[in-house]
Amino acid sequence: MTIVRSRKIKMLAAVLLVFAIVAGVSTTMNKKVEAACSHSFYVQVPTVYPTCTSTGSAVRVCADCGYAWSVTLPKTAHNYVRVTVCSPASCTRTGTEYCRCSYCSATCYRTIPATGHQLYSVYRNGHTEWYCAICNQRFS
Repeated sequence: MTIVRSRKIKMLAAVLLVFAIVAGVSTTMNKKVEAACSHSFYVQVPTVYPTCTSTGSAVRVCADCGYAWSVTLPKTAHNYVRVTVCSPASCTRTGTEYCRCSYCSATCYRTIPATGHQLYSVYRNGHTEWYCAICNQRFS
C-alpha cells in the first residue's frame, strides 16, 4: 500500500511539474537521480496539439526523478466528411462521393461500395421467382 501511495504522490508531483514547465516556471533537477533513473513512468501533457497539417509537441516528466523532456507528436490523419454524392452506388456499380477535411479543407473523392442485390421471392404458377427489391431485376 505504501508503494501505491508513493507512486500516486510521485505522479501528482510530476503533473504539477509539467504545468510549471508549460507555464514557463524555471525548475531545477537533481542530475545524480536523473542519471540513475530509467524514466519509464512518466506523465505527458501536450503543449501544442497536432493537426493534419502540422506536428504537435508535448512535455514528458518522469514521475520518479522529475526529469522533463520535450517530444514531437506526429500529424493526425485528415478527418474527411462527405460533402456530396457525385454518383450513387447501385446494386452492381460502385458510386463516388466528394469529401472535405473538416480541419484543413483538403478534398478527396472516395468510392462508395456497390450495395448488392436484396432479393425477395414470389411464388407463382407452381415455381419461385426471385427479384431484387432495389432494381427490380428478375432472377430465375
